[in-house]
Amino acid sequence: MSISTYLKELAQGAGASLSRERARQLMEQVLDGGCSDLELGALVMAMHLRGASLQEMAGFLDAIQPRLVRLPSGERPTVVLPSYGGGVRWPPFTPLLALILMRRGLPVLLHGTGGDERSVSAQRVLAAFGLSAHNPSRPVDNGQIACVATSALHPGLARVLEARRSTGVRTLAHTLVQIISPVDGPHLIVACYEHAGDAQAMSILLQKTGAHAMLLPASEGEPVAAPQHLGRIEGFVQGQMQLLQAESDTLLPLLPELPPVPDVMASAEYTLAVMNAELPVPEPLARQADLIMRMCKNIEAENDASHLQRLAV
Repeated sequence: MSISTYLKELAQGAGASLSRERARQLMEQVLDGGCSDLELGALVMAMHLRGASLQEMAGFLDAIQPRLVRLPSGERPTVVLPSYGGGVRWPPFTPLLALILMRRGLPVLLHGTGGDERSVSAQRVLAAFGLSAHNPSRPVDNGQIACVATSALHPGLARVLEARRSTGVRTLAHTLVQIISPVDGPHLIVACYEHAGDAQAMSILLQKTGAHAMLLPASEGEPVAAPQHLGRIEGFVQGQMQLLQAESDTLLPLLPELPPVPDVMASAEYTLAVMNAELPVPEPLARQADLIMRMCKNIEAENDASHLQRLAV
């Protein structure tokens, strides 16, 4: 099998765009192994250079979502943290956010590829706390963190993400994995974006899919609030969007306790010190955790979207 026909369509010019149905068929073939590594690389480069239309993104998502292994739901809404970045300038804060939510009794699912050698991944930090890979056939219990590799959710999706290593560019799949739903039951997706164009498209898709979600700017590719900045945060309940936090122009002072050059052990030690109340929780992260708690309580309250009015800070 080959995706050469689709590649020809995409190469027709800046105005060329696949229909939602054609995009779904293309991604189904890619996920099911119906293309060579060379063709996959060509597709990644084509989408990187020309961008993807909203219809194409929706079609790709239509192909990905039904193929995912979905974890059974637990008693409370599961917080889904897509972790595909990692700490470079400072420790990854995703483990800290996950541990805060775990301590407050929420089930937390963290999925990702484990990062690369240039950054400190959330998975490696959590492994230092003794958290190993979770069996995706089991639900996530209340007050538990489950780490699931993307390859366990779908090997073909992990293959598309891995194309970044050979092409050197970020793939469209890195945007789409932010908004996938890998839980069969009530859950809250905490998604992030790296570019303003992605934010608008992701917001529209979350609305159209009726998702329960939070959307905010990425911090080093991770779905956590940056430690020096109160960024824009949008909330979605059954797809209905509400601005939860407006962006602030004021920069907060960088915490002096942060390791100057983060590595796994330094990041784990910093995270443990914060959890033991020896160091403060960064204000933006504390606000984000509070908003997540309130959104999960809203989901538990029979998904009443009118509660959104009381969520905003």
